[in-house]
Amino acid sequence: MQCDLYPQLCVSSLSSYPGPLKPKKSDLVNAAVTVSLVNARNVTVWATGLKTRKAGTMSKRESAAFKDCIQDFKDTFKFQMRNVETWMSAALTDEDSCLNGFQDLKTSGKITAMVTCLVHNQ
Repeated sequence: MQCDLYPQLCVSSLSSYPGPLKPKKSDLVNAAVTVSLVNARNVTVWATGLKTRKAGTMSKRESAAFKDCIQDFKDTFKFQMRNVETWMSAALTDEDSCLNGFQDLKTSGKITAMVTCLVHNQ
């Protein structure tokens, strides 16, 4: 999805995201991750329920494939959550480190203002 080129398309594509969306890159990334995780969880819940309801009507091979499919979505959800937590932690640390460098050096020029504004608004 080309969010830099088509922010309105991203906003409309992510309309199921619960919250206000502005066509700002950080909002779109947050929404995309949230929608992806919710969808993975929903498919897992749906597939698990279907397997329970249709257990007697599936062949052994179909049941095995379906079980693998469910596990894949569960693994995907867990993997994405771990990655998101790691990325978010790194992003917050990087923001703090960047801003702390300017504060530690007690700078107050145009570059300091631009970097501070960019970090707070992206």
